[in-house]
Amino acid sequence: YHLFLLIAIVLFVVSFFHFNNSLDIHLHDTYYIIAIPTLYQGFAIIFWVIWTIYHFTYRYLYSNMLIWLHLILTLIFIPLFTIIANYQFIVPEDFNRYMMVVRLAAGTIIAGQCSYPINLITWLIKHHSKT
Repeated sequence: YHLFLLIAIVLFVVSFFHFNNSLDIHLHDTYYIIAIPTLYQGFAIIFWVIWTIYHFTYRYLYSNMLIWLHLILTLIFIPLFTIIANYQFIVPEDFNRYMMVVRLAAGTIIAGQCSYPINLITWLIKHHSKT
């Protein structure tokens, strides 16, 4: 789980090297422009929070396999996010591919985040049944 801290530090440092990049999101009549460094710093904070939670609850977790599952599915999100942030679609057919990558990234991150509560709840159930 210490890789979460390493990833947080790396993302924070990388955020200083993307000066003029932005992510443009067009939803209906609203156009959002988000600076890529801000996103990297936000993800760095999220990974630091995940590491902090693991640091204080590690002894209450049931399985190391679920920890690795959480770590791997969460880390898969980083390259998918990079693809999403840097992808420029030119023709409408590309937009469908782009949305497929967005859905894949969202599903991956949601599935990965579910493994932590499952791990903690499983430990609570096993520990409670022993007493």
